[in-house]
Amino acid sequence: FRTITVTKSPQYKLQQQASSINGFRMLGGRYMIALGSAFGKVGDHVTIVLESGVSIPCIIGDTKANHHTDRSNKVHLSDGSIIEFIVDTRSLSKKIKLTGDCSYAEHINLQGKVKEVIL
Repeated sequence: FRTITVTKSPQYKLQQQASSINGFRMLGGRYMIALGSAFGKVGDHVTIVLESGVSIPCIIGDTKANHHTDRSNKVHLSDGSIIEFIVDTRSLSKKIKLTGDCSYAEHINLQGKVKEVIL
C-alpha cells in the first residue's frame, strides 16, 4: 500500500482511512483489493466467492491497469490472477512475504480459486 503515493487519488485517500490487520489492509471490515477495471471503480464494495464457498467482503482499493489484463479487463495477464490483496509488508506473515501467496493467511481461509465476484 505504500506504493500508492498520488495524494489526490481515490486510492491514496482510501488508504489514509484503512488499517492493517494481520498484514492485510482493511477498511470498514472489508479487505482492500485490486481488481481489473471491469469490476468497478476504487471505493466500490464487492464480495469474492471462492470455489470452496468462502465469501470475502472486499472494497476495491486499486485497479489493475487495462494493459496488464485480458480483453475483458478481468484477468491479470502475467499470472492469471483475478484479485490482488493490498497488504502491509511490515506486518505480513513471513510465509506470505516469501511466497507472494495470500492463501497462506492463517486468520482467513483463502484457499481455492475465485468462483464469482459479486458487485
